[in-house]
Amino acid sequence: MANDYAKQADQFFLAGRLKEAINAYNQALKIYPEMADVWNNRGVVLTRLKMFDEAISSYDRALQIRADYADAWNNRGVSLIELQHYQEAINSFEQGIKVKPDYADAWNNRGVCLAKIQQYQEAVKSYNQAIAIRND
Repeated sequence: MANDYAKQADQFFLAGRLKEAINAYNQALKIYPEMADVWNNRGVVLTRLKMFDEAISSYDRALQIRADYADAWNNRGVSLIELQHYQEAINSFEQGIKVKPDYADAWNNRGVCLAKIQQYQEAVKSYNQAIAIRND
């Protein structure tokens, strides 16, 4: 039953029906709150809705369940950038990279964050690492 709600939520998300997606994710999590992927996906929708604090809470919950969840670390960092919590965002990207060293998106996002705090040489290193992993 929880998986059915989660699948429905994914479909709502893909259709751009974000509030309905949140409601369906919430239903899935009421039934089975230990679904890290659902917490992460809920965070992605909340990020799209610009509800960054709530999104971070969802990512944190996913990470409590699965500390080695690179996507949740990366997504958490993206929301933290939006809140201008740059050092915490960098830490999140680095955690994601530690789990998955070839995670091009996390390397790229780390570069974006470093550029925002004017650490340009380090930003370029991150961008170069992202390009080395995925040159598209």
